[in-house]
Amino acid sequence: MSIGFILSLLLIYIGFRIVQKRGSQASAVENFTCVRTKDTEARCTWTNRTEEQGNLLASSMPPGGLSECNLVFIHSEAGAPVALGDGNYEHTVIMQPLVANQSYCAAPAGSEETLIEVPASPDGAAGGQSTDGTGGVVLDVTPTTAVVVPEPTSGESDIVPTTAPLPTSAQTASDTEVDAFYKDDTNADSDWGDCLDYFEKKGYQVSGNACIKGYYRHTTTPTPASS
Repeated sequence: MSIGFILSLLLIYIGFRIVQKRGSQASAVENFTCVRTKDTEARCTWTNRTEEQGNLLASSMPPGGLSECNLVFIHSEAGAPVALGDGNYEHTVIMQPLVANQSYCAAPAGSEETLIEVPASPDGAAGGQSTDGTGGVVLDVTPTTAVVVPEPTSGESDIVPTTAPLPTSAQTASDTEVDAFYKDDTNADSDWGDCLDYFEKKGYQVSGNACIKGYYRHTTTPTPASS
């Protein structure tokens, strides 16, 4: 094997590694944060060196927290990213519609290691890349106002509540019933928050995740299989 051939292979390898490194640097996500702007909407932003429109992966927060997140939904950047003049681009993705008082997991597509928590309400602290090693946001729950419990007035302690006790169990809404809700013409413009309200008023147990998945089954057009 000639020295010229070996040098050619070495140069090809070095070139490949340079391109690979640049690609990695271009996709590296920085300053990733999510702010709940409305009960049903959140705005997520991040910067990197990619000028193409970005995508955000998300899911509702599972009981086990960030470590159990299964990012099943995709939210795409509506406009072009903003050039910052230093080779970086700022990306903005709007997550909507969201279920009120439900927190979410989110991460830019291709950078799932930057996973953070999207707060459950506009009053919650913004989710962002943290230094606690978990990627999550730590919410400050220290009360700022003393809680005052009023003393009962004369005779109040003898009052017997007349409200009927809540049932110990309730029927769980099935996927078929959730799909039937969205297929009803009167619910054509309903989102998953309306789905939750509907079943709760009927005395059903239904999770936000069930209504979210039903909403996407109803609104997402299946992609035709390629021939």
